[in-house]
Amino acid sequence: MYREVYTGWNMQHFGEWLAREHGLTVSRESLRRLLRDEPSRPRRRQRKQHRRWRDRRPREGDLLQMDASLHAWLGEDGEQSVLISAIDDATSRVVWAEFFEHYGVLENLAVVRDLVVTHGLPQSLYLDRHGIYFLQKEHALAARERGDDGLTQFGRVMKELGIETIPAGSPQAKGRVERSYRTQQDRLVKELRLLGIRTRADANRYLHETFLPDYNKRFSVEPAQPDAVWVPLGPVDEHALFCLRDTRIAGNDLTISVRGQKWQLHGPVRSGQKVELRTWLDGSVHIYKGDTELAYHRIEPATATAATC
Repeated sequence: MYREVYTGWNMQHFGEWLAREHGLTVSRESLRRLLRDEPSRPRRRQRKQHRRWRDRRPREGDLLQMDASLHAWLGEDGEQSVLISAIDDATSRVVWAEFFEHYGVLENLAVVRDLVVTHGLPQSLYLDRHGIYFLQKEHALAARERGDDGLTQFGRVMKELGIETIPAGSPQAKGRVERSYRTQQDRLVKELRLLGIRTRADANRYLHETFLPDYNKRFSVEPAQPDAVWVPLGPVDEHALFCLRDTRIAGNDLTISVRGQKWQLHGPVRSGQKVELRTWLDGSVHIYKGDTELAYHRIEPATATAATC
């Protein structure tokens, strides 16, 4: 069975699946002994000694570590996938994770939207210093000199939600989420391959319905203090909150320029007035003047018809 189906699985993972899928109970040490000479069996590597950089937060919902993993999750023949996860610091529980095609602001906002709807608002997020989350120092200073708040689109939404964003000092500082990804890259990739899952939709279904409940049961710990500090989200307009926002000025012909295109506005707007472009999580673009959504259409570029003599 190991050679034909479970090649390369570690002994703990292999033993769990033998019990769950085949009703065979064999201890990890017995499997190691039986498969001692099997060349494809992973060997335990000596762990490097490292200092503990800080204690866990004592209560669930106090701090989440959030990161993305670019990996061949669905194999070379599967769909391209990026896994974005949020790990509770107090318990090591994966509170939300999802596969996406790309890694960007909207994908990160989608993860935050789903986890706050499911669990509530955490007190803070621990993030790397990627430009999605934080402006570079010189850009932040320049923004403040212009009178802006110096926040990225992601940072603006977190401020509106009241979630503190903390930049990590180094990749090692996000140890819990990094270790979680190493475990998932070992276990989840093998399970998806074994089950023939090659699409993001199927992978997300398996992730939420099967893998994460089992993962959290096996690898999470009890918090030091039992009282969780999630804050209920309350009633919000999700489209207005979890979106990208950009400002444009209506021209004399009531058009605006977007990505090199002219867009014609319709509705209660005059030339010289500001309008706001909101890109929703599904990628659709909506234009607002205040709280009023404006209709618009894209102006197709003129096609040259003159013939050269």
